[in-house]
Amino acid sequence: MFAQAGRHGTAPPSAVRLLGIDPGLRHTGWGVIDVVGNRLTHVADGAVHSDANCTLAERLVQLHDALSAVLERYAPDEAAVEETFVNANAASTLKLGQARAVALLVPALAGLAVAEYANNMVKKAVVGQGRADKAQVQAMIRLLLPGCAITTADAADALAVAICHAHHRSSWTMWRRGGGVFPVKRSLSPERAEARVLETLSPRGEGWVRGTRRGSSRVRPAPPPHPNPLPGGERG
Repeated sequence: MFAQAGRHGTAPPSAVRLLGIDPGLRHTGWGVIDVVGNRLTHVADGAVHSDANCTLAERLVQLHDALSAVLERYAPDEAAVEETFVNANAASTLKLGQARAVALLVPALAGLAVAEYANNMVKKAVVGQGRADKAQVQAMIRLLLPGCAITTADAADALAVAICHAHHRSSWTMWRRGGGVFPVKRSLSPERAEARVLETLSPRGEGWVRGTRRGSSRVRPAPPPHPNPLPGGERG
């Protein structure tokens, strides 16, 4: 998972540490850089993977746990995620969107501000034109991040996302301060969480009665009428 171990821990006092994420269900790339003014420094990069033999839910948990470990190890200040590229295969696009949701959720749960960038915007920020191929992107990453040994295409794409955010974070921060996004919501207290759940319950329809067995307050539906009632209220 930690393909380029690099340095870890918190960023230097004068630096802002950025995490770039290139989401994918099979392989999710990540890259961490430090930014001091216009200077970019490579910290680490790698890719997390999910087991194709597991269920979709289990694979999403694997991505969640692995990305959480990356955040805990490198303690970034901000995160950026590449937007979903829609292709002709609807099923693949849907799975990519689910993996991308995890990539957005993990840093947001950690309290980080999360930016999103389109693929062509990332390429333009790194190479100078939005239709650059992967070889051009990786060549520019090596120039912008001296000493960076790119090991996987997913990690390279994630570093490109981080570089893109480094170039655009000033305007992005101003947009956020102008009310462009909602603040990150922290975890609810147990009492507030219970109240929130009660607010979402569907209203009980007619014919519902409260259970009385063992003093239970659970709600259960009234029994349906017998299809063939007998005279005198008896049932067959």
